[in-house]
Amino acid sequence: MATLLEQINNLKKLSPSEIEKQLFLAVKKAESEFIKLNKGQLAQGKNAEDKIVGEYSPFTEVFADRDGIATSKTPGSPYNFQWSGDFYDGFSLSVTGTEATIFSTGIGSGGKKEFLTTNNLFGLNNENLAKVIKDEIIPFINKFARTTLNI
Repeated sequence: MATLLEQINNLKKLSPSEIEKQLFLAVKKAESEFIKLNKGQLAQGKNAEDKIVGEYSPFTEVFADRDGIATSKTPGSPYNFQWSGDFYDGFSLSVTGTEATIFSTGIGSGGKKEFLTTNNLFGLNNENLAKVIKDEIIPFINKFARTTLNI
């Protein structure tokens, strides 16, 4: 059992800057969960605001059939963001200092790039963010605090 003085010294290790540092370590550790949930939203055609981004037209279905795309592009159904696989395969999460960013290296160029970067596709809706915080971030921070305090 730690003495009162030892606990005071341990508490000093839980400074706001250290907790912030640990928080972003937790985010990086949970990268695969962030990406999985973000891709799940996109597979339903939803952006980070939980809004449908667009729907396929009969014209798109013709191109998908011509190109042999396995993922359905049924007219009127929400975009699923799966064509060649480059967009989904390029997903990553970058943590730099106190900023975390989800991005994809497979955004292409021109109109495709503009569409993919201006429709709030990267990031989690409130429900998914709450889930990853509850399931990944809080347990990580709790473990850090318990370890730091030796409890």
